[in-house]
Amino acid sequence: TEAGVAFADSFSKCEARPVKTDKFKETVASTKTTFRQLYYSSLKCAKAAREAWVKSVSARRKLWQKAATGHLSLVEAEVWLCRAEQEMSEASAEDEQRRSERSAAEAGLAAAEQAKLAAEAEEQEHKKQKDALKAAKPQAVEAVKVARAAERQATQERQS
Repeated sequence: TEAGVAFADSFSKCEARPVKTDKFKETVASTKTTFRQLYYSSLKCAKAAREAWVKSVSARRKLWQKAATGHLSLVEAEVWLCRAEQEMSEASAEDEQRRSERSAAEAGLAAAEQAKLAAEAEEQEHKKQKDALKAAKPQAVEAVKVARAAERQATQERQS
């Protein structure tokens, strides 16, 4: 503004062409007004440009913050996924170990059941033998008595 006003003040009447004083003053005033308008419009444009730049910088900063937050979330999710995969791997290994232990226990149980069945069968066989022997005992006792009696008789006959 000051430079434009100084420029307008530096106007002087041209001697080669006669100009009326009021026309000259009007031209100087018009020039000053034009420079003032130019100054204020340029200030307005500069202010609008600065505000747009501030908004742009702010928006860019917000976008960078969102990007950083998103990247952080991504890294956290990848860490969580890695841990979950590791836990799943450990759980799978433990599951396989438990399955093999269960299979071994089931095989042991089957063997024990077979042994139990064999023992029960053997016990039944022994009971049958015991019952048969109990049933045969009176006959055997009678046979022993008969045999002793026969032996005594034979001993008496030899002695006589």
